[in-house]
Amino acid sequence: MTIGIRARLRNGHNKGSMSGSNVEETSEQTHGREIKHTTRGRGKKDKSCDAIASMEARLAKVELAMANTREGVDLIKQGMEKDLEDLREWIQDLREGMMEALATQMESRDQEVRQELAIYKRYFEAIALNDETTKVRTTTLYLTDTTTLWWHQRFADMKKNICTIETWEDFKKEIKRQF
Repeated sequence: MTIGIRARLRNGHNKGSMSGSNVEETSEQTHGREIKHTTRGRGKKDKSCDAIASMEARLAKVELAMANTREGVDLIKQGMEKDLEDLREWIQDLREGMMEALATQMESRDQEVRQELAIYKRYFEAIALNDETTKVRTTTLYLTDTTTLWWHQRFADMKKNICTIETWEDFKKEIKRQF
């Protein structure tokens, strides 16, 4: 039936007044064209495949970025482990250096104490001092620096009966133990 309408419109045969209507223009525009039939499911399927391919490409990029990040983290971790090992070695070197310095200082202080005691011994022999208590009292008059502080603390302890230093041997033992 549409073929008949088209033929009439082409021949200019009008039944009723259809002239000037859009139907004429439309029919002439569509004349000679073939209608392509598409399956609705197939068009959507193509779009879905494209979306999946796009998502897979994005996923591959994300996985690559994650792998690169893991490599970076591993490198940072290795660097930190090396830095930590270097720090431990540095601390150990400092400890050894401090211990050596402390040992040297203690040896030096020990030598000073021994020399002072030798000087006191010679002094006591020179003045013929044999009383042990007098030796201790006389020695304390010549103490200097830290030794003086140590003696003041010991003297306070002796007044409180916490410790006793009555003989020259007690004094030598205490001063050697302290310094």
